[in-house]
Amino acid sequence: MSVGQEFWIVAAGCSKDQGAETEKESYLAALRSNPTLAASRSRGAEEGPWKFDVPDGERSLVFGSFDNLIRLTDDLQKYDSQVDSIVHRLERQYVDIDPRAEFKVKSQRQEKPFLEYLRNWQWDEAKY
Repeated sequence: MSVGQEFWIVAAGCSKDQGAETEKESYLAALRSNPTLAASRSRGAEEGPWKFDVPDGERSLVFGSFDNLIRLTDDLQKYDSQVDSIVHRLERQYVDIDPRAEFKVKSQRQEKPFLEYLRNWQWDEAKY
């Protein structure tokens, strides 16, 4: 993973009927064929985008009331900018110390390179 590399998480609403999986695949295909993303892959960027399987349909995430959802959205926006600035600061300091630094994620007592972790990420039903 190169320093300063960014990742986007794209959430798209899909119908809850039988065609939902086909709809998700068409969204993913549209993202993969996007000219901007294709150009970044030709410049040596990692392959992608990847599909994250999160609960949907009857297993979808429950947020409570609409007011609760708005509050959570505001909190997420605030925390996102704080976490982003902290992580970028740590990344810069780490690279200043060791220019050949590798970024790894420790999860469930395993250490994986960051891109491998993203590619193989799975929703943990037991936690949520």
